[in-house]
Amino acid sequence: MPRHIGHLLAAAACLATHPCNLAAKERPRDPTLEDIVNVRSIDGLMLSPDGKSVAYRVTTPSLRDNETSVQWFAVPVDGTRPPVPLGRSQVPIWMALYDMVDLPQARWLDDHTIAALGMYDDTRQVHRLGPGDLDEPLTQDPADVVSFTVKGPRLAYTTRSDRSAIVSDQNREQRRGIRLDRTVNTDGLRLTDNFRIGSRLTTIRRQDEAFAVEAYAGPFRDREVTLPSAPIASEHRAAFLDGASLKTGVNVLKGDHGTLAVNVGPGGEDGDAFRKFTIAFTDASGNSRPCNAEFCSGLTASLKGLAFAPGTGELVAFTEQDFSDRTSINGWNPATGAFRVIRPADGSLNGGAAYGGSPCAFGKSFAICVKAGPTTPASLVRVDLAGGTIRPLAAPNAAFSERNWGEFRFLDWTDADGRKNHGVLLLPKEHGTKMPLVLTTYRCRGFLRGGTASHVAEHLLIQRGIAALCVSGNNGSLTERDAEGKRPPLGPHLAQIASYRAIIDKLAAEGLIDRRRVGISGHSFTSMVATYAISHTDLFAVAETVGNTIDPGPYFVSSPMPESFRSYLYPAMGLPLPDNDPNGEIAKASPALNARNVTAPLLMQPPESEYICALQLYSAIAARKGAVDLYVYPMEAHMGSREPQHIYWRNRRALDWFAFWLTGKEYPDPAYPDQYSHWRNMRATREETLHQSHRTAG
Repeated sequence: MPRHIGHLLAAAACLATHPCNLAAKERPRDPTLEDIVNVRSIDGLMLSPDGKSVAYRVTTPSLRDNETSVQWFAVPVDGTRPPVPLGRSQVPIWMALYDMVDLPQARWLDDHTIAALGMYDDTRQVHRLGPGDLDEPLTQDPADVVSFTVKGPRLAYTTRSDRSAIVSDQNREQRRGIRLDRTVNTDGLRLTDNFRIGSRLTTIRRQDEAFAVEAYAGPFRDREVTLPSAPIASEHRAAFLDGASLKTGVNVLKGDHGTLAVNVGPGGEDGDAFRKFTIAFTDASGNSRPCNAEFCSGLTASLKGLAFAPGTGELVAFTEQDFSDRTSINGWNPATGAFRVIRPADGSLNGGAAYGGSPCAFGKSFAICVKAGPTTPASLVRVDLAGGTIRPLAAPNAAFSERNWGEFRFLDWTDADGRKNHGVLLLPKEHGTKMPLVLTTYRCRGFLRGGTASHVAEHLLIQRGIAALCVSGNNGSLTERDAEGKRPPLGPHLAQIASYRAIIDKLAAEGLIDRRRVGISGHSFTSMVATYAISHTDLFAVAETVGNTIDPGPYFVSSPMPESFRSYLYPAMGLPLPDNDPNGEIAKASPALNARNVTAPLLMQPPESEYICALQLYSAIAARKGAVDLYVYPMEAHMGSREPQHIYWRNRRALDWFAFWLTGKEYPDPAYPDQYSHWRNMRATREETLHQSHRTAG
């Protein structure tokens, strides 16, 4: 290849992964909300058959275009050359019911090209991707491809019914009427044409409590095609284990000096992530030694990767204890029994999957990981297993990394019942004492973007003089049982509130925050916790949620059939079903049925797929002239991340809401001239209502 062509390709790769630093460095500026929305993510890590390259996928939201795109890249694991694009940029496959970019499906075919499932002309097909815009179809099926594997010279893939048959069946149903059964989603979306595959409208139906597929998609169908050339077998894949792949029983990891056994107990009703494990090692002579370090036992959810360092026989463990969302690297030498911290937790190191985290890609002496921290957006790095040193490989967020993100503190605390909890605190640059505080919630993995589903950006809160604390929920509370072996009523809710109370007490005792000016933002489970908290405690002065609650009204709407998939929610919270509650436990727990106790202003911002679940609480507060406002985001599902503009306005409105109620400041914008007049009227009505209530009580 001519030298000038190589230079052009290198420049193109640089621009594809991050804006190149071609001008003199300027003083870093403060981040904007646009920056937060446009931050890119990385996932899909795969080592090439020769072990010399890693493929990965970059997801790029564009606030300007109100679109999201995905692009595959490959980069040498020694970092000697910049990344090169594989194939072309495309629209992503979105996960039904969630509206988050679906997990990637890809396989290496040789040392330079991959097979990947992607969107092509509003259909899901497998293509061969490689450098130089190589993008050629491997499947051209009349049905959408669901999944695939490579078996020697054949590509085996799975579909459901052909698209034409699905369209025909859906049209026939629209003419004849829809029979209500447990697959029909009644939470908010229209019943037909309620999901987009590319730009193609289709109808989705529930398959269980977590997943949905196209209506009339039919059963799975297995098909095969011959590949253009036989794939190269992987020769450099290192042996490793991670919590998500562990089976109940004994899991074996073989090393040069012996065998590691990870013993995993049954998961039961709590699921695979909550199985308990222990670790032991048996050397070549048959001598066994248990590992007694903290990282060698616990719940399998804490294990992000177990591998042996080459030559030394040392076990290297990537772990996230107590659902902390922080990855530490620790070593255990079975021969000597010695433990050491190879790399302390300073953020997350994983495979970059947006939800739940996936393992790094392990080589013989290294791991390729996505590295991200509270103030450092995702980058691709190589981690040396023996020493923990990190070498950067790709920085798709280089421009954002140069913003003046400020400082943060990792916080660790124990609640009144002894549970360990973790969070990340951001403070305004020039702060004093007794500041207002907002808790963002559920997961604080990697770069902070406003908690799960990005509701209120912490980095923008501190610009408005409000301290921000992201609290990672310790999901270990889901395993707690009472003396009779049953789930305690509202056990997970109360455990989460105990965590919030403990850290608020601590920060208030230090004089850092004003406990009378604490707000909370919640999504999904923590939306339920937040709405319970404002109706049953005095912890929070203001709240913002999607509106998910444990009210009985949403149960009858979202679970109209006795066997509806959503009915699992109440037993999971240790509660009876609302239509079989002889002791009135739901009436005691329901935020809507206790709306008389709600004094905190509540902003509800649900996706269209769930907005009906918010209406009972909204109506109950509004009927009592309380402060409540509700905005619905059309054609969005659970995560509400399909349109970058929706992420922007959800954050913008929440920022304004917290500032208005906690600091009294307004940030008017011509784009929404009526917002503050509406809120001022709401505040005046609320104050009069509270005044009358106090007079009546007096």
